[in-house]
Amino acid sequence: MIDRREIRGNFTLIDGVILKSGRLAFCALFDAAWDQGVKVAVLLYCDLDGTWTRGPDFNLEPVSIAESTSNHSNVWLLGREGEIVRTDHGESIQFVDETQSVPGPFRKIRNIKDGLFVLGEDRSVWKRSSVSWMRLGSPGHGPTIQVDEFNEDAVLQAAIDETEVAFGIAGVNSESICLVGTGGRIWMWDDNNWFQ
Repeated sequence: MIDRREIRGNFTLIDGVILKSGRLAFCALFDAAWDQGVKVAVLLYCDLDGTWTRGPDFNLEPVSIAESTSNHSNVWLLGREGEIVRTDHGESIQFVDETQSVPGPFRKIRNIKDGLFVLGEDRSVWKRSSVSWMRLGSPGHGPTIQVDEFNEDAVLQAAIDETEVAFGIAGVNSESICLVGTGGRIWMWDDNNWFQ
């Protein structure tokens, strides 16, 4: 257990999720290490009674967190450069994927009914299958492609309008995904194409 004052003075909360168990889970930066140029992130939990506990530390710059559907105490963590880790009962960290599979940098990770999805800073959306990633394209950036290992030549790129940035991803299932971004923009995926 840790004191709330320790949270305020030492950590920057990056993203949070409400677990089905009723706990809140946050990925956070440990400020003292970050100030020295060292990327030390930590998993923090808050119970309904206001009790805070500290989970494991990990060596990446966290950008997002999502609940695992297989176990209500497990979470997925996403690092800016594509690192993806999964906790095991809220304690240990297992690295699932490295940057070779999906190019970063990233903004969000979400567990949507039938898959794990990540949102890139270039508005690219990737869905994880059991062994590989599938790129659902980016709004205005080309078709869906399947990749076993990321190959730059396989991704069709178009000029990115820097004013159109996506910050969030949500959905009902892999056939109905929604991105939200700057200027009130909303992009929808209909299992085939993106539209605004």
